[in-house]
Amino acid sequence: MKHTLKNMLSLVLLLGTIVFALSSCYSGYEGRYYHQYHHHHREWYQSHHQPEPAGVRWDVDVDRH
Repeated sequence: MKHTLKNMLSLVLLLGTIVFALSSCYSGYEGRYYHQYHHHHREWYQSHHQPEPAGVRWDVDVDRH
């Protein structure tokens, strides 16, 4: 029983470490990318009477490969 509990605890610790590492990767590069480039579409700004963000290129097609 002790051996099984020790293996389960080790497995939970390993999975927790992997999940933490993957979440910190997202909050690092991808989080910065999201906060830097996330914006609404042009019509959203016009309908909400807010100025469009400076430096946003509306002609860029992000789905193009």
